[in-house]
Amino acid sequence: MVEHYEILYLINGDKTEEEVKPITESIHEILRQAGAMISKEDFWGKRKLAYEIDHQRQGYYDYVEFDLEGTKLAELDRILTLNENVLRHQMVTRIVLTPEQLAARDKLRERIAAK
Repeated sequence: MVEHYEILYLINGDKTEEEVKPITESIHEILRQAGAMISKEDFWGKRKLAYEIDHQRQGYYDYVEFDLEGTKLAELDRILTLNENVLRHQMVTRIVLTPEQLAARDKLRERIAAK
């Protein structure tokens, strides 16, 4: 069954913007080769890390939303773990609400606010 996921990964902060662009493109290509349909890409740029990782104090953040079969997620996680350019990554299931669910949620919020 195809699920909607989001991934946030960090790239080593020692690299320049020009060096990071091909790395992010290669990771997006890894996602596509695994069968993912990318729906959103958002490169956040270089930021200070909350804590030092492998003697790095800064890293490049990239956020991607994609659809993928759940059976392929473990292999994708393994590939990203072994990638030397990725300091850390986290994949989570993203809950996508239908328009009916959004309307019901808004109606409930209005009812609660009225009390």
